Amino acid sequence: MAAYELSARGAEMQQRGQLNGAVSAFADALALHPTADRRFLLGMALEENGEPRRAVEMYELACQSSDSDAILRHDAAIKLADLWANDLGDVERAIRYVDAAMAEEGYEHSTFSNSAAFDQKAFYLAEQGKLIEAIGLWDAAIEGTEEVELVTSKNMEGEAVSRAVARSHLGRFFRAVAKVLLGRNQEAETDFAALPVECQYMVDSWKYIAAAHYPQEQRLLQGVQQNGRQEVGRLFTGPYTILEEALASARPDGLVCEFGVFHGKSIRILASMVGPQGSVDGFDTFEGIPEAWGDDPAGTYTAASEIPPVPDNVRFHVGLFSDTLPGYVASLESPEDLPVRLINVDCDLYQGTVEILHHMANRIGPGCVICFDEYLMTQTWPEDEYKAFQEACTKFGWEYEYLSFSLFSKQAVVRITASES
Repeated sequence: MAAYELSARGAEMQQRGQLNGAVSAFADALALHPTADRRFLLGMALEENGEPRRAVEMYELACQSSDSDAILRHDAAIKLADLWANDLGDVERAIRYVDAAMAEEGYEHSTFSNSAAFDQKAFYLAEQGKLIEAIGLWDAAIEGTEEVELVTSKNMEGEAVSRAVARSHLGRFFRAVAKVLLGRNQEAETDFAALPVECQYMVDSWKYIAAAHYPQEQRLLQGVQQNGRQEVGRLFTGPYTILEEALASARPDGLVCEFGVFHGKSIRILASMVGPQGSVDGFDTFEGIPEAWGDDPAGTYTAASEIPPVPDNVRFHVGLFSDTLPGYVASLESPEDLPVRLINVDCDLYQGTVEILHHMANRIGPGCVICFDEYLMTQTWPEDEYKAFQEACTKFGWEYEYLSFSLFSKQAVVRITASES
């Protein structure tokens, strides 16, 4: 089969969610006829398949290829920035890649592309605690996006306009949060008030965090200094750092489990963190969510029944939680001998979270850390993982403390401090 046919097959498989097959097809095409474009395509498939380090390698090779052009190098740099910040936990390197994209000679830098890069870099600076600099970039991003909407919306595809509008709303929201952290409350309220009603869930998420769960004397655990910098970033942090700190804050022994594996990105992170002497149990149907969630129909987030490639210290339990969990917990040592160290809940749904917490309840005790992947920042968050956890706390007599939130990644991390279960 010719390289172009293999590339076409890879694209079809990627479209169907068959990412293992897509990666294989793109790799075969690249072996037959190495080009910058084929390296880029393989990088995208690897990224979607939750293999960030291999994706980074491909994007970097694409940039270094003699046949690469300015557009490819710009786009690859933007993707590399996202991978390093959110999947590999190196924000400083991510900033360098955004800067490289912005400086790419020969690329036709537009108000639209620049506003997206400004927005991306603003998140990275905010994670580092450089709030004043981040606000300046959000100012530029919002201004640029609004200019694009006014001037070119008639000539842009509807999806592109929608993305620009959504990014503008998110930028305004996060800019407002940064202003609150700096004590610029009146300015922040103006930004919050300017958001449309469909963004109220963002404001409600922030109000929940700010009003009830962050000690004021620690300035929302952000350590904001007089010069506008933060010692530790939380609200703008990506998934890698959240998981890293969650595991470090948990008891030193016990089960590490993930519920909702998808393509395996976060379970690979956990597997690397526990090391070869540890293990991670992953639970998923690999066929998508079993029921509708918000605007997403049943079957969304499917891995097309493909089991993702993972390290040897990962064990999969394939099926619905209600089918796999009873046998799993029955096979374990006593709860006293084998408690839960960390649970990563990434199933999104209320019912799935209820089942997880019910079956694992007698192993969840002081020192257990639970990371919720969609706890906040969705249209239905008060009815999903958040609700299931609050009900479980009442049912099982759990007391807990919040360790961190990320409005950016929608995650929340809790540590159980007392339990009657």
